[in-house]
Amino acid sequence: MDRQALSEYLAGTGLLAGLCRRNGWPDADTLRVEVVEQKPDQVLCNVRFEEVLMETASGDADRIDCWGQCLLHLDRAGQVTRAELVAGQRD
Repeated sequence: MDRQALSEYLAGTGLLAGLCRRNGWPDADTLRVEVVEQKPDQVLCNVRFEEVLMETASGDADRIDCWGQCLLHLDRAGQVTRAELVAGQRD
């Protein structure tokens, strides 16, 4: 599974919301994925993205950096069957 496919998968799931620290949402455009370890049945990757917070009175949204580590379990065809957070930044 290549990095682009991983990014698209992670951006399309609610998994990254588990790394958001202030009840915001992940900005998929800022998502960066780094494969740490890849085996035939799983991929361990580091993720970084900006959490978008509620807009301020000026109409701008505040952002904070978030990071974590995800473990993706794969079937024989290389498709993700399950994903979990194994580490992350917490307040």
